[in-house]
Amino acid sequence: MTAQLGLSVAAHLATLRWLLLSAPLVVPPDPTAQLAVFNAQDTSDIDQWLAALEADSIAGNPLALWMQSRQEARIGRYAEQLLEFYLTHGPAHRLAAAHVPLRSRVDGVQITHGELDFLLSDAQGQRLHWELAVKFFLCTATTDTATPADFIGPNGVETLAHKWHKLFANQLTRAQAHALPAPWCDQHWQPQAFTRGWMFYRWGQAVPQCAALHPAHGKGWWIDYAQMHTLPQAQYAFLPRLHWMAPLSSVAQLDAQAVVLARDAMQPYLHSLWASSVRSNDALMVVQLDTDARCEIQRFFVRPPPK
Repeated sequence: MTAQLGLSVAAHLATLRWLLLSAPLVVPPDPTAQLAVFNAQDTSDIDQWLAALEADSIAGNPLALWMQSRQEARIGRYAEQLLEFYLTHGPAHRLAAAHVPLRSRVDGVQITHGELDFLLSDAQGQRLHWELAVKFFLCTATTDTATPADFIGPNGVETLAHKWHKLFANQLTRAQAHALPAPWCDQHWQPQAFTRGWMFYRWGQAVPQCAALHPAHGKGWWIDYAQMHTLPQAQYAFLPRLHWMAPLSSVAQLDAQAVVLARDAMQPYLHSLWASSVRSNDALMVVQLDTDARCEIQRFFVRPPPK
């Protein structure tokens, strides 16, 4: 069975495992802010729950059924759907509400101030407010240290500095700045940032240190299109956006139309994608495969040639 937007059940399961059990992407800018982290018991319970899901029959897999009715091409929204599945069906946490709008009336006019991603409770009964952020940035620093401003998105627009400030200074403080609607308004919800993602560093160079990043964050490489010939001779898989999150550990994660090519054939293929896309300035992701072309060795963002 395949589900949402052609993704396989194996792809959904791998992405859910990555979303829950991979390391956070960033650290808070000050000690008063909190990350959503799992303790040892939570991690063990989640791992066992995921293993049971992965062993379930494909036709009746609860995650497959959950995703059948959800069609979304945006990677952030896809991640939200997966996290909502965990909070609805998984151990350790229980969902109270998702996408809670914050509204007020000024001179008879209703104003929307955004929404809260998730309200939930943990196994100890603590009420939590989670804001989810899944991000991918390319590090442009040329020294052995980097600042959040040195990390830019694949489209060359968003920066880690902007997202870091927006998450901790804006999104996580909304519940304190604006009244929540009933029935959640009379309760305190502890804000926590649930961050995941990958940082990509210059191919062939040392990885700069950045104090804003979690020490165990996911790491890949970036390279300019013209330098693709310096990559190892191997098979490479092109990854569409919804495949960006989880490492490719099995070909079952790819759909039947997956593009797997040798290095020298992947280069003109990427060029054709830029030529036919409105996202002609975006970096594209490929992963180097092992000798059996079954699982990922390392991943790369390839930046497009200059116009």
